[in-house]
Amino acid sequence: MVTVAPHHHVARQLGLAPAEIFDEAASFANPDTAAVLRAFGRRTDVTPEAFGFRPFDTPVDPRIA
Repeated sequence: MVTVAPHHHVARQLGLAPAEIFDEAASFANPDTAAVLRAFGRRTDVTPEAFGFRPFDTPVDPRIA
């Protein structure tokens, strides 16, 4: 789930509900992956730092690395 943690963070930053975004993504996935995506979208403990990322600002836009 490390690879999708930034998407969860960005959804929240944009004022979107991560569960809704991940549910939509799950609709395109196989059943096993879909179940994992749906569960991950509902987590409330997802932060970039918890998954080894660091958000930062650049002169152009915000980034996560």
